[in-house]
Amino acid sequence: MTIISPNSLTCLVTIIAIWSGFFVTMESSFAQQNSTIVVEKCQLTIKDRVELTSLQTGRIKQIYVTYGSQVKSGDALIKLDDEMLKLSLQVAEKQLSNPFEYQFAQKSRELALMEFDIARKLNDKIPGSRSQLELQELKLKTEHAELQQNQAYLNHELAQLKKSQLMHELDASLIKSPLDGTVVDLKKHVGEVVQAGEKFGEIINLEKLYVEGFMPANYAWNVTTGKPFQAYSTFEKPAGMTQPATIYAGTILMVHPEIDDISKTVRFVGIVNNHDNMLRSGLPMKLQIEISPNSR
Repeated sequence: MTIISPNSLTCLVTIIAIWSGFFVTMESSFAQQNSTIVVEKCQLTIKDRVELTSLQTGRIKQIYVTYGSQVKSGDALIKLDDEMLKLSLQVAEKQLSNPFEYQFAQKSRELALMEFDIARKLNDKIPGSRSQLELQELKLKTEHAELQQNQAYLNHELAQLKKSQLMHELDASLIKSPLDGTVVDLKKHVGEVVQAGEKFGEIINLEKLYVEGFMPANYAWNVTTGKPFQAYSTFEKPAGMTQPATIYAGTILMVHPEIDDISKTVRFVGIVNNHDNMLRSGLPMKLQIEISPNSR
């Protein structure tokens, strides 16, 4: 029988306490580590899609793009016939450069005022030399001349507005791309008429894509707007391709406020950076989202 001395017993208890503390610390450390949510069966959709329409009705004079054309924002797409607009603009410019209408109205007003003033002064010196009816007619004549002068000034302003309108319509007759992207639809040909508001084409941009999916509802409080994630496509690769899946970075845009009562899931939408331009709308994706147990 082995007898353990008091000193040895004290050392043994100390060692056990130290190791117990170590394991408790390790367990606490693992409890604090982030965990990863894996969301299967997510789907990519187009984020930037623009339907091309015309602001005005016109006949197509020239088309600068075709299916698959890569365009930059501001590039010319379609030119509408603008000959009538140019002629109307010339008329407006002629009206603006014509000073005679306003000058004539101004001189007519000055003459009417002079006649009325002379008649009034004469009547003051020689009472009854002009009847009240004549004086009233001369006064009305001055008021009419003043209205004509105001009308001439208004016509000048309207001509200026008309010129601005025509210049805007001339600018709109050259339809430009509203964004960088690819022309994926083009319904019109040269010589055809496009109506104001009618869709004649479509451009999409794939630099960023939406990714949508459903996660277990109990993670709805862990995954918030702005949360980063990693995504990769689960699309079946062609035979012989053994390259590892490309990882795409993204962020959560929205977690839907409603939980599906039947599936106990919540819908979310994120945005993925298509850094290599290999992603396409409709591709199935898998997401990995790191969450902290203290993020609730």
